[in-house]
Amino acid sequence: MARAGSSRLPQLFEVPGRRRWSSAPRPTVEFPKVRFHDLRHTHASALIASGIDVVAISRRLGHASPVVTLSVYTHLFTRWDEGAAAAIEAAMRTGAEQ
Repeated sequence: MARAGSSRLPQLFEVPGRRRWSSAPRPTVEFPKVRFHDLRHTHASALIASGIDVVAISRRLGHASPVVTLSVYTHLFTRWDEGAAAAIEAAMRTGAEQ
């Protein structure tokens, strides 16, 4: 038990000769602060990168419409535009060769 006037609380499962976790050295590595909203953006970005339909992503995030999803994450959809441009170009070349 703690002595009268002592600020030390009793240690219930203290084993003599063993270091307590609280006295172990603290790591010096600083981890970035991650907010819940950051995880939400990471989730949405991973879905977009996987090629999931924007309507499905919008529903999963709880957006009122896919327009909201597109406006927030439009910078991630640019590679899809490049793919669409290449597809139409290939289709035009195939049609011109016939």
